[in-house]
Amino acid sequence: MPIEFKLADFGVSRDLSNKAHLSQRENVVYHRGTPRYMAPEQNVNKAVKDVYKVEVFSLGVVMFKLLFKAFPFTMDSMHEEGRNPRFLEQFMDSERNIHRVRLSPECTELLKRMLAYN
Repeated sequence: MPIEFKLADFGVSRDLSNKAHLSQRENVVYHRGTPRYMAPEQNVNKAVKDVYKVEVFSLGVVMFKLLFKAFPFTMDSMHEEGRNPRFLEQFMDSERNIHRVRLSPECTELLKRMLAYN
């Protein structure tokens, strides 16, 4: 039996099962959430076209925090580091990686995709 995960966001709730709503493809600006877990698009009040993407970003932050016991980005550098395709490898080699955690190439690629800034 496969494992199934469900992700819930109680700060900004929407019924995404409504097919009429999904076909509208409206742009939404979210102003709620915990800043260190929010996608960069949300932190600059940019309209979010892909609601799922910002949720995946937040889940990537949670995963990163569980693995490294640190946040992936500092609040001041989120936009620059998030655009750097090698940010994760650089983090693993930096002094911010205090537990000297190393990840498999597959886990590294998954985290990079989850934390990509569009």
